[in-house]
Amino acid sequence: MGFTHFRSRLLLIVAALFLAIAFLAYHKLGEKTEGLSEKHRSENSLTYTLSPKTAVGLDAAGQKGALPGDKTRLSGKSHKRAEQDTHLAELLKLASQSPSDAIAEVLNMAPGSLQRRAMAIVFDQWAKQDPAAAGTWILQNKTMPQQLLTTASIALAKQWSTSAPENALQWSGSYFKQTDDHGAFQNTIISWTRQDPAAAGQHIAAYSYGETPDYLATMEFVNIYAQQNLEAAMQWVETNTPQDLQPDAQLAIIHRLARKDPARATEYVMRSDNLENIESNLDALLLQWTNTDINAATEWVNNSLSPEHRDQAYIQLAEITRDQEPAIAIQYAQALGDDNYRQTVTKDILSDWRDQNRGAADQWISENFNNIDTSILIDIGYSSEVSTEP
Repeated sequence: MGFTHFRSRLLLIVAALFLAIAFLAYHKLGEKTEGLSEKHRSENSLTYTLSPKTAVGLDAAGQKGALPGDKTRLSGKSHKRAEQDTHLAELLKLASQSPSDAIAEVLNMAPGSLQRRAMAIVFDQWAKQDPAAAGTWILQNKTMPQQLLTTASIALAKQWSTSAPENALQWSGSYFKQTDDHGAFQNTIISWTRQDPAAAGQHIAAYSYGETPDYLATMEFVNIYAQQNLEAAMQWVETNTPQDLQPDAQLAIIHRLARKDPARATEYVMRSDNLENIESNLDALLLQWTNTDINAATEWVNNSLSPEHRDQAYIQLAEITRDQEPAIAIQYAQALGDDNYRQTVTKDILSDWRDQNRGAADQWISENFNNIDTSILIDIGYSSEVSTEP
């Protein structure tokens, strides 16, 4: 049924959606700060879980008192953060005057998170002044450490996309082709879609960056647009998505639609012009719907699908439930109309169950012995309790 291939594609789509959501949260935080913002200051800051009232210990006499050395340690760490903030502020000022000198200073820093923060600050500032020059510098210095290269390119793309998103996307597309590093390209798509989905969608539909970039651009756009305006995103997918990208674009729509309105999601899956992708669409629908109402999903499968598609749905339902509810998964497997699928899926679930919890699995087998094909029990190693004689 192609479930393994589908699951790999769906995981990529869900990962892209997660990145989009994380970017939105990050962007909203960034709007509240200026210059050396809190996100820069807090990246390596400590998180204290004890309140002042509980941050006490017992002294040698058994009396409550300050934990030995706490004030010294906190003072030292605060002083270190203050020094780092001062250094980054000076670096920001230098970047506004001479980006190349600021970069040279960053490259001389010890490798680590502080160096990456410093690189992001420099390229964010340079992008405000001369993004094209910053982009040229990156493309001419692709041999610097990969983490710094990625940090610089993403910082440039994010800032550039706020003023000239089309130029930013064209540059990040070129960078992607030369380095196989998709971060800047992906972040530009997300940023532009959030700012102006109509313009971003028009550009993506009209301009090609190559097979892999086009896939990323389409999927990121659909993921973000579906969060903003699901109806408009559905229309865009129908009219602008190339045929070879339709299956995955429809998955992104179903993922969002099934969370919002499962009934409409079923209608979308069963539309005549979407039936070509019904197997993957069914899997996506059930994967999402069973999180909220597995009984309703099962009832729909039982009453609304043809035998062929019902078998596909039962296989997906069995796959979804096999880890947490193997007994229920076996019920779905046993409902399969195709004998080969019924045997194979049931055997796989029972075998895995016995590997994970032999006692519970064998208890279930003993209670349902007469309903299980003997050949399955022999295949999974239950033969000691089964007579193979007629």
